[in-house]
Amino acid sequence: MANKYRFFFLRSAQQVLRCVYSTRSVTLPSINQIYSTKPSLPPNSLAWAYEFSRTCSTYISGQSSFSQRSHTCGELCSSQIDEEVTLCGWIQYLRQDLFVILRDFSGLVQILIPQDESKSELKNAFLGLTVESVIMVKGRVRRRPEGQENKTMSTGDIEVCAESMKVLNTCRKLPFEIKEFVKKSESLRMQYRYLDLRSPGMQYNLRLRSQMVMKMREYLCNLHGFVDVETPTLFKRTPGGAKEFVVPSGDPGKFYSLPQSPQQFKQLLMVAGIDRYFQLARCYRDEGSKPDRQPEFTQVDIEISFVDQAGVMSLIEGQINVPFPSMTYEEAMRDYGVDKPDTRFGMKLVDVTTAFQGTQIEFIKDALLEPGGCIQAICVPEGMASIEFGDSVTDGPILNQHHLIDSTV
Repeated sequence: MANKYRFFFLRSAQQVLRCVYSTRSVTLPSINQIYSTKPSLPPNSLAWAYEFSRTCSTYISGQSSFSQRSHTCGELCSSQIDEEVTLCGWIQYLRQDLFVILRDFSGLVQILIPQDESKSELKNAFLGLTVESVIMVKGRVRRRPEGQENKTMSTGDIEVCAESMKVLNTCRKLPFEIKEFVKKSESLRMQYRYLDLRSPGMQYNLRLRSQMVMKMREYLCNLHGFVDVETPTLFKRTPGGAKEFVVPSGDPGKFYSLPQSPQQFKQLLMVAGIDRYFQLARCYRDEGSKPDRQPEFTQVDIEISFVDQAGVMSLIEGQINVPFPSMTYEEAMRDYGVDKPDTRFGMKLVDVTTAFQGTQIEFIKDALLEPGGCIQAICVPEGMASIEFGDSVTDGPILNQHHLIDSTV
């Protein structure tokens, strides 16, 4: 088994070296030569490593790597004028038999349809297309004529003169147009989810999430030494907490449960000495009847050994670059009356115990007789304006023209 893995590793090393030496007249070493060569570093190891990574990046990096296209639609600009490019994408608009607007994930670009008699076949091929058909176009970038620039497009200063076109797939009539200004019902969007995901808004959301996850991994793994561990999804039932989904197994009468969270697994990892663990965990909770819950979601699950509360808070604050407002339990109960207050609610509780020392109201007297009993109120600015008195004066005192809303704690 060890020899098998060694062969796979050496084969991978050979592929990497082929990437580096493919443009040079150098004989590529065989696997046996790689294995028999003693490891040695060049005199300037750091410079060699930088040159190695830079050379490899010219072959494998970029949004058009390993693709038939040379550029994406949205990356073209005036610096590419007179360059030959190959683009792939969806037809967004067909305009007056003169040009088409091609779209991919990066943006839009205008493709000029040739009007020469010698290229009538290419022109007819363009005119026979429908919106949302997928094509591959080869052409040359040129600057748009003066006065025809489109400042609302990132590629509005240039256009591509088509020289050839290949239809990759034609599109039939769609249930709705792939345009931001076209309103669609939620049920229609879900029914045709693959079309809805083509919209710029959904594309932006998915790519933003991907970038956020990458930043998260870089922060936790590279900066703070966390280990990304994937925990099992099928597990035994863990009583307590939310209701769990049950998955039948091949054995009669036996079932799996989908975990609410990786709580037990991450505790095992801490006991095992992993020390710092995280994962983007899928969690499942069978609470579909509750309006504020959903059956599955993703959470960033983190566990650390040998740390206190301040350390955990500092870790998360550093990840999002926003300090958490904090308060003690005593402050929360004093100002809001609950241990998980909504701090957007600006009217805090005010202690008015001294104003009720001689009161004859029974429930207030009983509250004051309790150990630590006090009277608190919510002070509503200009609250008197919204009170209807009727025929008699309202029961209870009015303090500084502010109505007493809350009573005892």
